[in-house]
Amino acid sequence: MALLIATATLWLPERSTPRVAPHAVLAAAPAGLDLAGIALVGWGLLAALRRPSRTAAAATLCGLLLLTTVDVLRWQAWAYHALLAGGVLLVAPAGRAARHLRWLTVGVYAASAVAKLDVVFADTLGQQMLEVVATGIGAELPGASVGLRRTLALLFPAAELLIAALLAGALRWPRWRPVAVGLACVQHVATIVILSPWGLDHALGVLVWNVGFATQTAALFLMAAAPPEPREPTGADRARDRVALGLVGASLLTPIAYAAGYGDAWLNWALYAPRGAQASVFVDRTAFASLPPTLQTHTEDAGPALLRLRPDDWTLAETGAPLYLAPRVTAALALAMLERYSLEGRMTRVLESQAERFTGERSRLELTTRAEIAAARRGCVAVGR
Repeated sequence: MALLIATATLWLPERSTPRVAPHAVLAAAPAGLDLAGIALVGWGLLAALRRPSRTAAAATLCGLLLLTTVDVLRWQAWAYHALLAGGVLLVAPAGRAARHLRWLTVGVYAASAVAKLDVVFADTLGQQMLEVVATGIGAELPGASVGLRRTLALLFPAAELLIAALLAGALRWPRWRPVAVGLACVQHVATIVILSPWGLDHALGVLVWNVGFATQTAALFLMAAAPPEPREPTGADRARDRVALGLVGASLLTPIAYAAGYGDAWLNWALYAPRGAQASVFVDRTAFASLPPTLQTHTEDAGPALLRLRPDDWTLAETGAPLYLAPRVTAALALAMLERYSLEGRMTRVLESQAERFTGERSRLELTTRAEIAAARRGCVAVGR
């Protein structure tokens, strides 16, 4: 609920940034679907606050699924996590949901850590985080070697991987749980401080999700619920348990494909991991006056005759949520801008592949025509203003 409030504009049917439908068929979805989704989520969450039930969970899940189906920009990592966790709570038999969600938590920490163990994180976001920490403790880094700075930056994902290992071990040895949860909470507090307005000044939703994830980790591993009455599981119980296990298992297997270059970052728990494929949009300086005022403020110099558009900053400023990390989404936004603001022949989209883990090298492709950009969007369609 807190995350929905922090990113409220993202979930409204009308906003200044376009909606990005995952398929052309969904581009004509009426605003009524958004309103129905909002109503279902609101009713489900309020009902769950009064009395948790499968009905409340089902309403929340259906509403969230409806809202995310019509707009890729709503595929935030926390929304995906909410869908998975809610699905497990909805279908798993009594006494089994917590076990499955513990493994999901372990997998998120592990996949997030592995996605950042590369030279790109060590040289970019890792260095920014390191600078915040160094400034906070009064340390001096300018004289440190490149190797030392990279090693220090990689301590962030290494600590996350250690937390995943301790939480996994705590499933077998419960005495580990306070230590594992304590370290997880320390990591989240440190992340919140680093990403706060006093640090890197990231989006409010990022900070709220860190609070939420730390809270759910503590709840899952420390708050022991009363065991259900022992009884022989029925065939329906076993079937529901397999469905819940399948949801968790699938979400923990797909990061393997992402490591090989397939899939999207956030749906594979590559959180704060800048190694993924990237896309940039450039326009001629003569096109500046054609852009809407809300986008004009999110441009930067890219040479004597070029401006770089920052749809990521634009989306973040207008919705409070970061732009979904997928080149096809940027392509859909670029094509919409090309058509609406008469940028034919004045726009270039540069696509960079996922970086090599140990070298940081990327392949680069420039797209300049309407047909090339349309081909790169792979079904996504930007609609709205």
